[in-house]
Parts: sequence; C-alpha cells; structure tokens
Amino acid sequence: MAPTGLLKTPPPTVSSTDAVAIAGEIYGLGSDAVPLPGERDRNFLLAADGESFFLKIANPAEQIATLDMVQRALLHVGRWDPDLPVPLPIRTRRQTLVGSTLLAGSEVAVTMTSALDGSTHDESRNTGELREHAIDLLARLDLAIRTFEHAELDRQLAWDLRMLPQLRSQLEYLDEAKRKFAASWLRHFDTQVLPQLLRADTQAIHNDFNPANLLVDSA
Repeated sequence: MAPTGLLKTPPPTVSSTDAVAIAGEIYGLGSDAVPLPGERDRNFLLAADGESFFLKIANPAEQIATLDMVQRALLHVGRWDPDLPVPLPIRTRRQTLVGSTLLAGSEVAVTMTSALDGSTHDESRNTGELREHAIDLLARLDLAIRTFEHAELDRQLAWDLRMLPQLRSQLEYLDEAKRKFAASWLRHFDTQVLPQLLRADTQAIHNDFNPANLLVDSA
C-alpha cells in the first residue's frame, strides 16, 4: 500500500447497532455500543456481561496483517511489563487476534481489546506531574516492546519518518507560504537527517503518543 493510502480512504459507515451485531458475529458478545472518536477507523466502547471492551472496525485500506501486528505487540507488552496500563487483545470466536466482516460489499478487519478506565487527555490538566508520568509510561512501553518482531514492522507508513520525502505530493494542499516552508524542511531532511536516520538502530515504537491517544484517570 502507498504510504498515503490510509489518509485518502474514508472510514467505514458503522452505526452503534451495526457494531453490536458485528461484535456478536465475531466475538459472541455485546449488548450496547457507544461511538468513540477515531481518525481513520470506527471505534466503539462495547458493553457485554458487565464488562467493557474496545471494538475497532478498521479502515477499508487497513491490512489484516497490520492489525495482527498491533494485537501481537500488545500481547508482547503485557508479557514483558504486566503492570503497564495497556489494553489486551480479545480473541475472536475462532481464536484469531483479528476478525473480519463485510460492509457495503467490502471485507474490513475487526479487532477487540479490553477497555481501560479513564478519560481522554484534556490540555487543561496538562500538569508537570502528568507530563512526567506520560514520559515514564512511554519509556516503559518502548522498553517492553524493544524485542518485538513482526513482518509488518517493515511496511510503508506515512507516519514513519523515513517515508517523509514521499509526502511531497501533499504539499500542493498548503498555501504558498506554508508550502515553501515545508519544502525547505524536506530538503534539509533529505540531505541532513535521512542519511543519519538510515544508519541508526531501530526497534518497534508506539510512534503516535499524542494527547488524543492517552487516557487519564481521576488521580
């Protein structure tokens, strides 16, 4: 897939009723589904038998192998650092880590994990203590995942810094001033950053540790 494929493909159309039906079909559970924010996928907080789960109906451009990698990475983290607050995968009725369903005639991938308590990060609560805790969390996460291997780690991804030059085609969407600024930094990246980056050691990382992807508890 081209690095920008996921950026150009809209998320699937899925209602809460659809989500409950899909969860029942693939996982055999679910009685209520509440939509959650999502940039490229359709996400739901699913209630089932007094428990809560996170259900993701993936973007049609997403590959099952990529989601398998994410699920296996979570399992890996859970083994290396059991106290790290990350969701854990729920297997399908067929005992796979990734399911699939048909939507509008197309097959889309589906995953489910346990749900964590907390609310999305609010910038107004961005205290020094919270930042330190987030940094500690990210460090522990990267340590726990440092030995993780999966074939999909080598896929092309728009958010991989090594792929940055391929985003030149998107410069046309910026106004002239921003386009010139971004183009100058891309030239700098080509000559100064990329040669160093390609020689550096690599490992799997989260790579999208932004406030929208963090849950904060009441403490």
